[in-house]
Amino acid sequence: MNTKKTNLYLALTAAAGLSLLAPTAKASDGTINFSGEVLTQTCAPATGSGSGFTVTLEPVTAVELTAAAGGAVKNKPFTISLKGCTPDSGLVAILFDSPTNLDETTHQLKPDVATGNATGVEIRLLNDNAGDNTQIMVGAEQETQNSLPVEIDSAGNATLSYQAAYVQVGSPTAGPVTAQAVYTIVYP
Repeated sequence: MNTKKTNLYLALTAAAGLSLLAPTAKASDGTINFSGEVLTQTCAPATGSGSGFTVTLEPVTAVELTAAAGGAVKNKPFTISLKGCTPDSGLVAILFDSPTNLDETTHQLKPDVATGNATGVEIRLLNDNAGDNTQIMVGAEQETQNSLPVEIDSAGNATLSYQAAYVQVGSPTAGPVTAQAVYTIVYP
């Protein structure tokens, strides 16, 4: 009798195990198609501007900041030069972000927080292409950032012109102002 119970137990256990291995039916309610594109277009920072560099703004007084009432003060032009762009045509732009200094409300660069550093001020990035001094919305998506593209020339070079400026965002206090932005070369 014990043998019959053992055999029955083994048969039921084996059947239960096999049912776990059987494929389950799956229903689908729709299809999602994904598409993208791999670009061969590339550019590299040219010697001189390099991949990393410093833009030194002229000193500003708290009085100048206050008088500007939130406007840009002491605009400092700078460029990012690109070389070796392939193909040697089309548009190129720069996408700006800041992992540590971004003010997500103003899309400007907050100064580094350190004892003795200035407060009540941020750094605004602006376009400087053909007199267009509109604000670049640092940290925004490419479509809304407003970093203007330029044409790549027939030699595979491009120069993108910008400005950095102080902007009052509170009661300014004296001290150093340092901030960092990162950039990515994009092909709109």
